[in-house]
Amino acid sequence: MMIELLINSDTSKLQALRKLSDLYLEYKYLKVKVYPGAKSSLDQKALFHVWVREIVAAIEGKSVKSVTVAEIEGTKRALKLMCYSNAGWSFMVHRVRNIFTNESKLDAKSIAELTRGEQFQFMEWLQATMADKYGLILESKGDYKTLKGGNNEC
Repeated sequence: MMIELLINSDTSKLQALRKLSDLYLEYKYLKVKVYPGAKSSLDQKALFHVWVREIVAAIEGKSVKSVTVAEIEGTKRALKLMCYSNAGWSFMVHRVRNIFTNESKLDAKSIAELTRGEQFQFMEWLQATMADKYGLILESKGDYKTLKGGNNEC
């Protein structure tokens, strides 16, 4: 059995502590790995950009080399907003304000603003969504593969 706990507030911290306590009472043995909220790694960011290029190429039916910067930028934004819409993770968006009109709106965050754990969650969602909706297999590599392997251990 493997469970995953995300702690990002005092409430979720208390819930996680209760859950761990309950599990310990039941099994008398737990193996816990903690991934603190450090910024996403360069490895994760690089893999995300590789995946975006592969996604554009597969959906548009073109070679990876012919994918344009505009397609990459538009797809990155669309994927982050899709994730927010599907999963409801508020860490995927932030409020931006036009200083000239004072209008504000929610928009996708840069990958650089996500923590390592948030980036991992997003990449898990992305991998599953692309496989389910488009039959596209995005390969796990580097830091993401390490985290994925670490989260699947019992």
